[in-house]
Amino acid sequence: MKKHNIFFSVAKRLLFFSAPLVAFLYILYEVILGLKMGFSWIYAVFYASIIGISSGINYREGSIEEEVSSFKIMKEKIKNGRWDIVESSKNSVTVIPQFDFPYNKIIKDKILAEYTDGKAVLSGPMYYLQKLRNDILGKKNFWISKKMEIFSLVFILLLISVPILGEYGLFWKIKSIRHEAFAKKIEIIDVKDDGKPGNSIENINNYGFAAEDEQNVYYVNRHLNLIKMDKELKNKEYLIEKPSGTGISRLNVKDGWIFYLSGTSLYRMRTDGTQNELIYKSGYLLDVNMYGKWLYFINMSDKFNVYKIDVNGRGLERVVKEEVSDIAIYDDRLYFSYYSDEGFYMESMLLDGTDRRVEFEGQIYNLIIHDDYFYFQGDENQIYRAKKGGSAETLLNQRPGLYIIIDDTIYYTLESDEERLRYSKLYRMNLDGSGKELIEEFGSIDGLSHIGSWLYFEDRDIRSDEENNRFLDI
Repeated sequence: MKKHNIFFSVAKRLLFFSAPLVAFLYILYEVILGLKMGFSWIYAVFYASIIGISSGINYREGSIEEEVSSFKIMKEKIKNGRWDIVESSKNSVTVIPQFDFPYNKIIKDKILAEYTDGKAVLSGPMYYLQKLRNDILGKKNFWISKKMEIFSLVFILLLISVPILGEYGLFWKIKSIRHEAFAKKIEIIDVKDDGKPGNSIENINNYGFAAEDEQNVYYVNRHLNLIKMDKELKNKEYLIEKPSGTGISRLNVKDGWIFYLSGTSLYRMRTDGTQNELIYKSGYLLDVNMYGKWLYFINMSDKFNVYKIDVNGRGLERVVKEEVSDIAIYDDRLYFSYYSDEGFYMESMLLDGTDRRVEFEGQIYNLIIHDDYFYFQGDENQIYRAKKGGSAETLLNQRPGLYIIIDDTIYYTLESDEERLRYSKLYRMNLDGSGKELIEEFGSIDGLSHIGSWLYFEDRDIRSDEENNRFLDI
């Protein structure tokens, strides 16, 4: 009997299992549940791995031997079992299984049973050989068989339900329940709910590597260290200093407390460096905006919806149920950009969720509102501005790495002439896009921020890989 190539066998099973599964999921999603069925490489690799590994293990070619009294008895046992005899000779039979649908109908694996020297020699896929041997020996157990069928059915239903449960947010719900239990252990602190921000939108758009209060500036050094200085850039003090680990970003400072991200965790600590405490650890956060005693953010763990949480890690609540790419808070209004089947939109609403309205139709990143204009990056990451209710005009038709508005000037970075995606050139231009001027070329610019009277960024020397903190007096 010809042996099957294991890779060909696995490929066939992947195909004949996946095609009806995809069709079933499409009907379940689109027709029955009314959900959009999108493609996910994560789920595709997950399912292919499960099916491929199990097929490779179960359907690998092999042979086993078992003592039997005669060929006649062996053949009778097979005929009375779960097998169809397709070929028969003096001392052997070739069979195919009546079970294992749909593989038994489509792939039609064959098993050879030979009788020689008082033994049954069985050859073929190992999954079938175990069952054929039990049938020949009369060891078939009805209840074990039924339990395995039920287990297999439950396992398949669990596999199918994974994307559905994810679509309905069950995994995030589990995370949020765990967070609520965790938050109850966090010490309560008092921060004024006065409608004041913890950092400027301009700084937040550029990863929040710097922030300030009335007396001091706080900035991230080498992505790892958090430094405090007065506004004359004196009395330098390390609040966090570490040689390696997860980076620090998304700084917000309010009422004597610093809030910052490190990896997937949100921390708070006093501005003197004491009482450093974890308040959230349930996934990556983007665009962390502090307003009053609340922190608003894009939650990557729940389809990029917008959430808020208070300074004590409590009151976790979804604010916007859209796949959001950018948020900003101005004058008690939350502005958020998202994509839907109809296109790109930017909307706004009051922080209590009322008065929701469309502000602009189009793709918007890194929104800044300045003098009744929307400034933003859109198609190809170019810089645009638009009057509220008006159309957009292009201010910069190149692709900057970062941009920031300080007073009546836009500062932005452009790529080096020598290396793509290394933004080494610092430019400025007027608010209407005129007066473009190169200020200076550095090594590699990261994290434009406005603190005190300074434009702050990190400058990495591409030759020595050393990073220098730059403070330009503006």
